[in-house]
Amino acid sequence: MVTFNKYVQIENKPSMAGAGVEKAIIAAATKNEKILAVLEDMGFPGMLWFKKNCPDRIVECGIAEANGAVMAAGLAAEGFIPVINSFLFADIGRAYNQIRQSILVDRFNVKFIGREGAWGETGISHNTVEGIGSTRVLPNLVILTPPTPSRRKKPPRPCSNTWGRCS
Repeated sequence: MVTFNKYVQIENKPSMAGAGVEKAIIAAATKNEKILAVLEDMGFPGMLWFKKNCPDRIVECGIAEANGAVMAAGLAAEGFIPVINSFLFADIGRAYNQIRQSILVDRFNVKFIGREGAWGETGISHNTVEGIGSTRVLPNLVILTPPTPSRRKKPPRPCSNTWGRCS
């Protein structure tokens, strides 16, 4: 069904923001086999765990955020819970219409990790506060962000089975 691209670079160390998210995703994916890791030509929190324990739950879309969003919508329509990890500017800037029309309007259970939205190590091109502003007006979207640097290292409450608010 899904395939893992053997050419994806696998790193062992999550980013500062990904440390807590990684723990939460692994915990949720351990309990729920419907959770899929959707990659957009970059790593994923818990990638080594997915590669070792369930490589058939990894979908690589390449640098094609719009395609990744539509693919995630289709998978969610079939009962899966796709989790997309990408830079916030890329998901919102390149796949805004697909996220709005194919996922949010239809209320599909797709999760996004928009990394480096307002802080991060990647520089000004990937640090986009406007990404958060753009997502605030989208229908049926819940935005979660860690409030402090220390909170980023703790796992958030898993939202895999939640439709709507995850707090």
